[in-house]
Amino acid sequence: MFEVIKRNPLALFWALLLHATLIALVVFTVQQQKEKPKPKKPKVDIIQAKIIDQSRLSASKKADILKAKQLRIAKAKEKKRKEALALKRKKNAEAKEKKRKETLALKRKKNTEVKEKKRKEALALKRKKNAEIKEKKRKEALALKRKKNVEVKEKKRKEALALKRKKNVEVKEKKRKEALALKRKKNAEAKEKKRKEALALKHKKNAEAKEKKRKEALALKRKKIAEAKEKKRKEALALKRKKIAEAKEKRRKAEKQARIDAETALREQAMLEAMELERLEAANSRENAAFSLAVKRKIERNWRKPLHTAKGLKCTVTVRLLVSGGIISVRITKSSGNSAYDDSVYKAVLKSDPLLRPPSGLARKIILEFQEDD
Repeated sequence: MFEVIKRNPLALFWALLLHATLIALVVFTVQQQKEKPKPKKPKVDIIQAKIIDQSRLSASKKADILKAKQLRIAKAKEKKRKEALALKRKKNAEAKEKKRKETLALKRKKNTEVKEKKRKEALALKRKKNAEIKEKKRKEALALKRKKNVEVKEKKRKEALALKRKKNVEVKEKKRKEALALKRKKNAEAKEKKRKEALALKHKKNAEAKEKKRKEALALKRKKIAEAKEKKRKEALALKRKKIAEAKEKRRKAEKQARIDAETALREQAMLEAMELERLEAANSRENAAFSLAVKRKIERNWRKPLHTAKGLKCTVTVRLLVSGGIISVRITKSSGNSAYDDSVYKAVLKSDPLLRPPSGLARKIILEFQEDD
């Protein structure tokens, strides 16, 4: 009832004003009935006697009795109407209070369930995170401390809730007994409510500040872990690159050794070719020498020598020709020792294809020597 009045103080004012008006109207009506002027009796002498009409007197009394009876009936009806109205208002107020209590209870239940669910989820998450921490002793101490804080907060919350409920019961009882102190009590409750709201706001801000610090500490920790992981990843990558570089170096050395072996084989082959060349040169005629010179000059016109080559380099190639002068094969029979120089000679021969048509009767295998001028 008090909560209904607290929510609608204006309705209480109008109800009180209406009741005061009705009471004033009833009092005024009763006074008017009492103050109605009675008929004056005629003055008589003591020694005189006067006959009074008994029928008139009886009629007057009957009228007064009837009026009094009607007044009592009207008062009884008014009383019944007021009682019925009061009963109806009381029932409406009780129904509204019951509905409000049920709604409040349902809301509290839902809030409690939501808070309990959030609390359980937060606790589960906290336990999961704590399980991932390497330092077991510090983790257990921190979990124990947090658990104690939660228990203390829960205990304080329950005590505050019990105290609040007790106060509400006392307030309702006091409201029923002290209706005249309604205004002062309402002011006191408003101040208490503001104080509690301010205190709740302060607690909320403190909790948010603590949560912010916890999140910042957690973020810093995660950053350190990420940096440590990144450092390990970079070290692993550096080690992998080192191994790859070592493998490349090993492969390069193997390729170098293979080139050396190939060059050795080429040198041996060149020696054999030189011996063969000497034999062929002894057998070749002046015409063969002239043909070889003409072919060499054609190749030299297409020869693009590499820049910055040392003087005195010499490269010998063996070319096999078709009857038409087309090239069958080109082979470096004696290297100059400079791969770029050898490649330039090889490319110049291929670029000059087809070469000159060899004279009939001459061998279609010619040996050419290219030398950098001193």
